[in-house]
Amino acid sequence: MRVVLDMTQGLRGHNITCDNFFTSYSLGQELLKSKLTMVGTVRKNKPELPSALLNMQNRAVNSSKFAFTDTTIVVSYSPKKRKNVLLMSTLRHDAAVISRDDRKPTIFLDYNANKGGVDNLDKVTENVYPQLLQPLSESSKLRTLLHQCLLYLCLCYLALLHLCLLYLALLHLCLLYLALLHLCLRLGRNLNGARAVLQT
Repeated sequence: MRVVLDMTQGLRGHNITCDNFFTSYSLGQELLKSKLTMVGTVRKNKPELPSALLNMQNRAVNSSKFAFTDTTIVVSYSPKKRKNVLLMSTLRHDAAVISRDDRKPTIFLDYNANKGGVDNLDKVTENVYPQLLQPLSESSKLRTLLHQCLLYLCLCYLALLHLCLLYLALLHLCLLYLALLHLCLRLGRNLNGARAVLQT
């Protein structure tokens, strides 16, 4: 939770999309205090989940179950027999579903529209850290998470460096323009002086 709160510090009025590693009820409440909303997949072992959302017996395919608090909604969606996808949101507070054959809850639209960053992180870590797919000890999980954070800090640094280089190139062009303008003005003065000398 601390990682997400640190990364969103200073932001207001945005929606944060998380994967199930970060999504929790307490994170959603903390983000709301900062005027941020959250949408994310939820692990089935979270203690705050009602048992009615986890029970898949006699659940129809493409059916949904919802649980609400004043600020949060959790939905359990069954895309296939005995498959359960859980999403938590502080962005929406309704049980609306899409009028298509799959009858997905509209919360899925919110998640799918912004999950690109989550998927990119998963792809990067899958290639760089294949041990994430195996059971890890607590220290290994922490070490792997720190490696992921360092990787993204490096990517952010490179992006910032790229912006700085663009800024320096723009500054260089401005200086060249000013130097050229100065030369043109001096040349103009010299030409005017030469004309004055020729006329006398």
